[in-house]
Amino acid sequence: MTVVDGYGLAHVLALWADRTLPPDPVIGDKRAAYDRLLDRLPVPADATYDSTEVAGVPVIRVTAGPIARTVVHLHGGGFVMGRPQGYRGFAAALAAAARAEVLLVDYGLAPERPFPAGLHDAAAVVRESGADVVSGDSAGGGLALATLQYLRDAGEPLPAAIVAISPWVDLTLTAASLDEFTDDPVVTKDSLRNNVSHYLGDTDPLATPHASPLQGDLAGLPPAIVLAGARERLRDDAVALAARLTGAGVAADLHVVAHVPHVWPVFCQVHDEGRDAVASIAAFLDRVAPT
Repeated sequence: MTVVDGYGLAHVLALWADRTLPPDPVIGDKRAAYDRLLDRLPVPADATYDSTEVAGVPVIRVTAGPIARTVVHLHGGGFVMGRPQGYRGFAAALAAAARAEVLLVDYGLAPERPFPAGLHDAAAVVRESGADVVSGDSAGGGLALATLQYLRDAGEPLPAAIVAISPWVDLTLTAASLDEFTDDPVVTKDSLRNNVSHYLGDTDPLATPHASPLQGDLAGLPPAIVLAGARERLRDDAVALAARLTGAGVAADLHVVAHVPHVWPVFCQVHDEGRDAVASIAAFLDRVAPT
């Protein structure tokens, strides 16, 4: 496990704090607030952003120089919000650092398209693109793990690596950090509980490992890099995931970083800690999935 001291994240924290919501917000309010936040992030002009489809699923293909691998990235948003457009800056940085084309997947969101619609979308893109890496942040990190479990269980070939950024992998909401870190400015236990309701309905996450991948079999998955903030509510999901992967014989690099908020690498265009995280991800990929 690597622990890194952070610094100078006031701008990112201010972005998270500036999410004005009405009392008793509905899904549309949450989506609009999250989109406003991500829309404030810089989008580099020296990368290309092509809207297309893979296996019938909308994606944004991001490139920023030589291409040696394909990364499929599944965005966060608790399975109910988020869109690929807000992740273009992160994808551009990852594309440049990892010499990759990055496919940002517009997978189906609950409650309109609850589980397993998003899982099927993600699996179709990974399968059709021949992805070398599957990446995800927050709920997208959990979806990345679930996608590889789903493909493995179907007997299909798997990508060479997993990237899990502040992953939400345990939908039972029993991790101690959910109650311990009340100063987390991003994630609340109530919001996660509401998202589980929208995503799963009456489905029991303990009985549905493809929805809550920490409850499933992790053997046979590719090497993973797992990143989390030291005081974010989903920290224990990341720590437990790395431990479970290691116990299943899967190589897992765990990075727990001090003084950073949830999914800080997504904000790599505006702070050094995010850029450092992208560099760590690229170095990991060069090590475990050389081109």
